Amino acid sequence: MLYEFASASALSLHSTFFFMSQTVGPIIDGFGLQHAGKTATLVSAAVVMVVLGFICARFLKQRRPADADGRPDVEP
Repeated sequence: MLYEFASASALSLHSTFFFMSQTVGPIIDGFGLQHAGKTATLVSAAVVMVVLGFICARFLKQRRPADADGRPDVEP
């Protein structure tokens, strides 16, 4: 039951962030192109993506489940 809830939550969060980025991205891009120009907009987008990649890599490391000792499907 808990796995199904976690799976559904992950799916809904993925869909939410995917469609929100599809909505907000062009708005921010248009604002940047209009006020800062092409180069500044593309460089700032690249910097944001690289920084976000490092942040996600830092905080999204796999951890051993709390109940791993009693589960045969989890390797030590």
